[in-house]
Amino acid sequence: MKLFNIYLREEIKGKFYKRFLNRRYYMRGQKGEIISNYLEADYKDKITWEGKIFIDNDVYLQAYGGIHFGDDVSIAKGVKILTFRYNFFERNVKNLERKFIPEPVFIGNGVMLGYNAIILPGVKIGDKSIIGAGSVIGKNIPPSCIVSGNPGKIIDYIN
Repeated sequence: MKLFNIYLREEIKGKFYKRFLNRRYYMRGQKGEIISNYLEADYKDKITWEGKIFIDNDVYLQAYGGIHFGDDVSIAKGVKILTFRYNFFERNVKNLERKFIPEPVFIGNGVMLGYNAIILPGVKIGDKSIIGAGSVIGKNIPPSCIVSGNPGKIIDYIN
């Protein structure tokens, strides 16, 4: 693919780069690169990665708490990754003064996230796991397993 041979010129905050080329989004860091057709991300400076990541269309990364990707991660269309919770339990303050609670998300090496999956704050997904389409993941996922459903349940383990 021609896109891999392009070296980027624009530096953002010392370690992130971006460039638009033929409607593709391309970020390159110290250890790898992100390739996507359309990527919507908040707090891009809190996204870290170790290797190549492919992200399909209409993916939303809300990285207020931080997102870390391992190597060789594949993210299908419509996936949403959220990294903060709203503090509902403080009763002595007004609604507008309540704070967000950041919780980082860690996605391991070789993980595949299926179409329209939702990853909730504070989740760690183990290496070589597969998350099925439409799954809602709210708990940690061990390595080498297949998860599907709402809430996400382990269906099988990969040998």
